[in-house]
Formats: sequence, C-alpha cells, structure tokens
Amino acid sequence: FGLLKQAIAAGADVRFGDRATKVDGPAVLAIGPRHADAIAAGYVFETDRPDGSWAAFDNALAPLGYAYLLIHEGRGTVASCMFTGFKNQAEHVRRTVAFFREQVGLEMREAKPFGGFANFRLPRTAVQGGHLVVGEQAGFQDALAGFGMRYALRSGILAARSLIEGTDYTAAWRREI
Repeated sequence: FGLLKQAIAAGADVRFGDRATKVDGPAVLAIGPRHADAIAAGYVFETDRPDGSWAAFDNALAPLGYAYLLIHEGRGTVASCMFTGFKNQAEHVRRTVAFFREQVGLEMREAKPFGGFANFRLPRTAVQGGHLVVGEQAGFQDALAGFGMRYALRSGILAARSLIEGTDYTAAWRREI
C-alpha cells in the first residue's frame, strides 16, 4: 500500500482490473508469472499467537520446496510452496497446517484460502514487443522465500533508470540480477 501511495504521489497512472491491450510509447510491463514452475497454497488468518516466522523443508509438506508460517500483529499466513506434486496441494496444505499446529501452536481464526504460482527462468531478453519487462513476467524470482518482491522491485528500478537515463536495460539486469 505504501508503494502505491508513493507511485500515485509521483504522478503514476495506476489502474486495477483494467488490462492494457495497447501500449503507446515507452512502458514497463509487469503482469507477473506466465507459467507455474512452483505453486503456493495456504491460508491467511487472524490469530492471537505472538509474532514470528518459521520455515520447514520437508517433501511431505512441500515437495522440493518449503512450507512457512508468518505472523505479524495478529495476522498470519501459512503456506506450502511446492515445486512438484501440484495435484496433491490440498493434502500438502493440510499437512503443513498440522505441522505448524504441532510445532509452534498455530491457531487460526477466519482462515481464508489463497494460492498463487511462480515462474523461474533466466531470460535471453527482458524486452517484449519493444517494452521492458520486469519481475516474474521476465522470469526474475528471488531465491528462497523472496516472494518475488526483491527482484520485482530491483528490475523495476533498473527498467525505470533505463527509460529515464537511456541506459541499456539488458546489461543492467544481467549485471545486477
């Protein structure tokens, strides 16, 4: 929310639920991942448990991936981030919740399911249709539990600098990402 407020204050035109079908002039594209190399499924919830962050590496919870529990100021997220076994995601989430209940006393109220997917690749180029591409749309994904935010922001900064300063975006992301 803080980044959105800063962008609007700086004069950005931010639109939600309004898919761009044509882009005139310079633009940075950031629609997110296109394919699922990994998926995350779990719950967001309310809790009285103290703040904390936990991770578990167990194929029974998250095949070839990791499970996590994050709690901050009465709100929490628990998820299984798996790189295979997608068809059994409900079972992996069930096991993940049971694991954190047993290990740290997880308690959830008003739990709401969520899910998402990630795409990882090293692109030959991060330009599509003449436009610079950032974040997971370009294939940039943070290593281990980065949730995509670090590289999304970093590649966005590099793309913006490229447009503003006329620098080579490809050289910049290859050097820094």
